[in-house]
Amino acid sequence: MSMYPEGKRPVCPSKFPGCLGHITERGSKQCANCYDFGRKHQLSKKVSERMVLEDRLVESVTSYLKATPSHVHRLAPAKIKKTHAGVHEMVLLLSDAHFSEVVDPNVAMGIAYNEDIAKRRIERVRDVTIRYKQLRETSYPIRKLTVAVPPWAPRYDRARDPAWRDKDDQYAALIMDAGRRCGFDVLNIQSIPGLGQGNYADEMHVNASGVPIYTRYLVSRLKR
Repeated sequence: MSMYPEGKRPVCPSKFPGCLGHITERGSKQCANCYDFGRKHQLSKKVSERMVLEDRLVESVTSYLKATPSHVHRLAPAKIKKTHAGVHEMVLLLSDAHFSEVVDPNVAMGIAYNEDIAKRRIERVRDVTIRYKQLRETSYPIRKLTVAVPPWAPRYDRARDPAWRDKDDQYAALIMDAGRRCGFDVLNIQSIPGLGQGNYADEMHVNASGVPIYTRYLVSRLKR
């Protein structure tokens, strides 16, 4: 078989491992090493084409990186505040404690709830709140925390239900005691002017019509 002259050998398109880079024999479609590699591994046409495309892609990317100078992206200098953050007030809106509710685990798929669990949950909220205040101290110094406990629906008349009033007072006292022992201000709202039974979805969740009334009154009390 005749051979190509030294300076006129075409480039081997296969680029398999061990490729010589050029075709030496006339009539061949790839170099001798690529031919042997293909026969040894019995590469399918799809695999061969994929390997060729991958090699071409690597070669084109390498050529581009060599021809294109690198650009150093300069970041804007950090902005350092010359003044420290002012004193902040944190508001903790505590709801859905269900303090007097008792759940039997035998009828609730193993889930239990009672006053003892409610107390432990309230204590957990207290500890997490204090920890959050400590973590944010350097950026947002918090000197005052207001704990707001939302009122029950008007249909729960405290004057007509001594048993419920006693449970509600226990719950409120527990919250206020925990807050004041931590140095927090506690805002106990037992009723909101203008918030009627129709503004409640159930015993203590206001619906969409009650949200503006509740929010405006709460903000006005916090500003005092």
